[in-house]
Amino acid sequence: MKKSMIVLAVSSFLACATSCNNGNSTNASTEPEEVKEEQQVEEAQVVEEDRLEAASAEDAEDESAIQDFITNMYEKGLYTEYDFLEKHCSKAFLQYLKDQYEYDGEGYAVWLFRTSSNDGKPGAEDVKSKVLSITKDNEGWYHYTFTDGGWHGENKIKLHMENGKVVMDELKSVYDEAAIQ
Repeated sequence: MKKSMIVLAVSSFLACATSCNNGNSTNASTEPEEVKEEQQVEEAQVVEEDRLEAASAEDAEDESAIQDFITNMYEKGLYTEYDFLEKHCSKAFLQYLKDQYEYDGEGYAVWLFRTSSNDGKPGAEDVKSKVLSITKDNEGWYHYTFTDGGWHGENKIKLHMENGKVVMDELKSVYDEAAIQ
């Protein structure tokens, strides 16, 4: 009787050990499959990390291109050139600039890119128009602070990259020193 109980206990233990293992790494028959799954997960993580690094580098290049675009557009007065606007504005933004044009005939409201002053600030007429800073807010707007013939201003502009080209979507005045004088 004692012998049969020992045999019964051992066989119960072995049965439980085999069925209760549930895929733990000690089960030799499932170990290669688990190793494969772990390797696939690790490879997927490496691919995702590489993709994120590439996207991050591309985003950094886009950010740099956009900041250079804003600086050149303002400091070189490119916003006054209709060909430039037609190449770098979305259709909706071009329509907005047309709608804001206040004179006879057709044109674009190019003055929206600067302060409301047509003349230099008294005593600062020699100050060149210059971008002082560019920042991006959490809503995707680029804020550029600038001088305009000595007057200070700040605009916010929405832009995006399209086929390697910067495209303007929207522009709003944030601060216009000339308007409050």
